Amino acid sequence: MNTQNKSNDIVRAFAQCHGIPNLALSDAGTAGLRLQEGVELYLEHVAENGKLFAYVIVGHLPSPLEERQAYMERLLTLNCLEQGTLCGTLAIDGLTDAVLLQAGIAEADLSVARVEQAAQELLRHRPRIADSLGQWEGGGVTLKKAALSTAAQLNRRTMSGGAR
Repeated sequence: MNTQNKSNDIVRAFAQCHGIPNLALSDAGTAGLRLQEGVELYLEHVAENGKLFAYVIVGHLPSPLEERQAYMERLLTLNCLEQGTLCGTLAIDGLTDAVLLQAGIAEADLSVARVEQAAQELLRHRPRIADSLGQWEGGGVTLKKAALSTAAQLNRRTMSGGAR
């Protein structure tokens, strides 16, 4: 059985557990579903990696280039050792500029229970990560406020002897 067939069987069994009829990977290896809250969960088989990825959208890159650098820094900070993501990694879809919170499941670990676990973790952490990234969206005023707040915190820490 090739990895896409195994992934498709797992996706179908996952859907069946949730009473979702006809959910399966497309010929391109993708599937998506919209949950009651309007959040979309995507599943995608990547043959080159031998993995099934689960992911949710947590934001979009800001349009002005000067805002992108700060946004990218925040993405990298949250991704560092999964400290900010706790369950996956952040990535950017180059076609849509969507920011994804994703978890990859290797073929050897692929099971309905593992897909369920990944989906639940992504959905649980999505609001917090979206909020964390949201402070960087919406323009320079927000960025300046965040920078001033950070500077004030650093000044307080330095003055109180808490600097490292």
